[in-house]
Amino acid sequence: MRQVDRLCAERTAINGMETRGRELFGGLWQGERSAWDVLENYIRWVVEFRSLCVRHGLEGRAVEIAAQAAPDVSDVEALKDAAAGVLVVLGKLHVAVGWPEDYLTKAPLAEITADAQAMRPGRSLLNLLVTLLFCVACSLVLYRVFRKSGWL
Repeated sequence: MRQVDRLCAERTAINGMETRGRELFGGLWQGERSAWDVLENYIRWVVEFRSLCVRHGLEGRAVEIAAQAAPDVSDVEALKDAAAGVLVVLGKLHVAVGWPEDYLTKAPLAEITADAQAMRPGRSLLNLLVTLLFCVACSLVLYRVFRKSGWL
């Protein structure tokens, strides 16, 4: 009989948490029928997500998008596709100009800037112009993607 009383008390306690459960877990909360492993996974996700937000300074729109159950990532896919296209062109550019294969993708920006500043007209003017054109092309691609996404 004590066990029945304890189960009734637990059921009453769980039912009393209905509002709070919905606040915390949304549609995942099903009262005593909740899938406890699903709730535990959700809690782990929230803790990890919060940690990433703090570590990387994410806030505002980035958090809103990431917190959606099924966010629209078409802008990210468009950026990924554009980047892949730029990398193909960049590969051809490396071959044409004679740069190391990963010059603009792996070298620190400070090194690339120093190299560009050290170039002397006549000797490396072509390298400087090609680098400038590449930077302009990348900027245009990023501008279009950010403009379409509403970030600009």
